[in-house]
Amino acid sequence: MKKTKLGQALIEAANEALEVERSNKRVRQTKIVVIDPPEWTQKRIIKLRKEWDVSQAIFARLLNVNKKTVESWEQGINKPGGPSQRLLQIFEDTPQEIIESIVIEKKNKNQRSVEKTKQHFKHGLINF
Repeated sequence: MKKTKLGQALIEAANEALEVERSNKRVRQTKIVVIDPPEWTQKRIIKLRKEWDVSQAIFARLLNVNKKTVESWEQGINKPGGPSQRLLQIFEDTPQEIIESIVIEKKNKNQRSVEKTKQHFKHGLINF
């Protein structure tokens, strides 16, 4: 019978569990509580985007969503769901690190607003 990766992983896990049981070792457990992301209203989304001083198009690029998605959030047509809620929360809590990690140095016609935002962060003009 051919062993699959999943099958092999299950066998290894079972062997490890058996080894722990036989050796009377204590297994360390850590409990982590993850809170739900906050509700994102259209006003809150608009406020965050304006604090960043970026257009809807650039904001959409930063969040890796379609511009029409940002428009629908800001018009109250739709609300961000799941991953978008968490990403907005992260952007709200730690914007400078995120901006610096995803904004490229190259300047061209389509990136002026992103570069402007990056300069605002560097010079302390945007504070969160």
